[in-house]
Amino acid sequence: MISKLLLNLVMLQSILARINVEDIKTVSETSVGEKQDVVINLKGPLNLLRGYIGHQSGYMYNKRFYSSEIDTDYALTKRELSSRNEQEYDFTRTPVNDRVYKDLDTKTPEGKYLSTYHAQLIKMFPSIDGDLSIEAGRPNALTNFLRAEHVKKDTKYILAALLLLSEGVDIKIAVDHTEGDKKKLVIKSKTCKEKVFVDVEMHTAGIDPVTNKYSDKINQKEAAEIVNFYIRCRDNPLLKRGGEFAMPATKEEFESGRFLNSAAFLIQTYIYEFIDTEEDYKNFVEAAHELLVDQVTEKENSEQTKKKGKKGRIFDELFLAKDAFDENKKYIESFCGFLKAKNENARFPFCNDSQLPRYTRVPRCKLDKSGFEKDQALYYSNCVETALLGLFCCLAYNPEKGEYQTSHMGEGISKELKQFFEDYPKPTETTDFEMHKQWSKVVACLKNDKIDYKKEKNELIAGVGNIFLAIAEITGQKEGILKLAEYIENACKCRKLDDEKKAYITDKIASIIKSLSLNKNVKVLCYNMIHGKRSSGKSDILAEIKITYTFNRVCNGVSLNISHGHGHLSLLPFLDANSAQIKERC
Repeated sequence: MISKLLLNLVMLQSILARINVEDIKTVSETSVGEKQDVVINLKGPLNLLRGYIGHQSGYMYNKRFYSSEIDTDYALTKRELSSRNEQEYDFTRTPVNDRVYKDLDTKTPEGKYLSTYHAQLIKMFPSIDGDLSIEAGRPNALTNFLRAEHVKKDTKYILAALLLLSEGVDIKIAVDHTEGDKKKLVIKSKTCKEKVFVDVEMHTAGIDPVTNKYSDKINQKEAAEIVNFYIRCRDNPLLKRGGEFAMPATKEEFESGRFLNSAAFLIQTYIYEFIDTEEDYKNFVEAAHELLVDQVTEKENSEQTKKKGKKGRIFDELFLAKDAFDENKKYIESFCGFLKAKNENARFPFCNDSQLPRYTRVPRCKLDKSGFEKDQALYYSNCVETALLGLFCCLAYNPEKGEYQTSHMGEGISKELKQFFEDYPKPTETTDFEMHKQWSKVVACLKNDKIDYKKEKNELIAGVGNIFLAIAEITGQKEGILKLAEYIENACKCRKLDDEKKAYITDKIASIIKSLSLNKNVKVLCYNMIHGKRSSGKSDILAEIKITYTFNRVCNGVSLNISHGHGHLSLLPFLDANSAQIKERC
């Protein structure tokens, strides 16, 4: 029954995992603890599959973008009349400016909790470009604090502590103010006075959002607030079993959706988004086990799992004895079998939005491409670069072999592009940090001085002309692209983009895309094309470029949306013609 339920769910969602299918199984089967005698409880909050299904089903996406408690930031502004003398409008959604409604009733325990909960939700999931995301440009965001050089070795303990607090465990964690302005995050052992799990200063380096100047002492107020929120949640009756916002124990409780307001749901989803490799997840699970064993009292020793006290019950919710695992693993094996069948039938590198590469913060590439700057303050958000990565995955994909090729692009391609697809010859189910860094070597520090970067030939600036200049340098196909760039430049000087100019630019873009695509059965259309400005102030064209591929009568495609200061790639909606075939194989 459970197996069928999982299968039906994923068929509806057309899922592809963020991490490798085999990694999901490996993590679920990994022995944990000093004695290596327990494994993750597949029914508990450490199960990778729980976060995976929640992500694919869009629970947190819907919570972040459609909560009635959140005052969402919208704007509708008039544009000039179109060439057909019709009024046009710009609709702008800015999730990073979302706030909790000020008129929420905070006099009741429920109202006070909901107000605080949604404030943390917005901080933990800034979702700058409209996709659910934990990434943020501001240096005082939780994600950037956890990735800071002086913090990242302890991140596993910090996340584990927040998870355990949400499960009601009394963790010895505090934001320490004893040194005045120098706040510290501290997690101390309960069994050994000399032992400290975490002792880090709550600051990072970067551009101070208040002074707009570089500082190596940016106060991590958001991280402190989130930690204190979880400390308060530990004993909150609203979150206990049977409470108003407890995690569901029955189908009826699940269908009510009230668990979406649970601190446990929030941190579980955040952890799933934050950790993207098998090794990091294993380390996190080990940290959770180590903390749990240390933080329980002698009277309620978590390793004595036969004693069903509070801590014993919590331990059983997170971990199982190894010999009890076999009965439960059949469900994950069935699930992973489905995903494997789905992947084998893929005719496009991306079959779900969750598999598209997501932008993140990456280190600045050195001008000679010999490596990367280590200073965290020089990291930048690579939205345009990530959109180009997704585009090139489409251009290089061979649907017959299910792998990438670049030979059809000619001998003029850069050595970095060739090397990248040699290192990553097949679609990956997640774009990890290392992959982002290697792609930076492809698109950063290009020789053409007309290519507009934000700083030191890093961080490409959004604009159709600018992006195609970068494509020309990467592929060596300069003649046609340079003509397009020149035409765009001249069109911008006229400050008017009539239908004839739009048609010419669309035809040129379509010709370039087709010449670079291995699959020649491709259709390209441009929408919402306007004359605008790059974030650098230079004139350029902004547009949405829709690219549709057909293979074996099945259509797939992407939309490259180039707007002021931002580049974004999304999937075009098509019915999955392989679904019945895959269901039969499962």
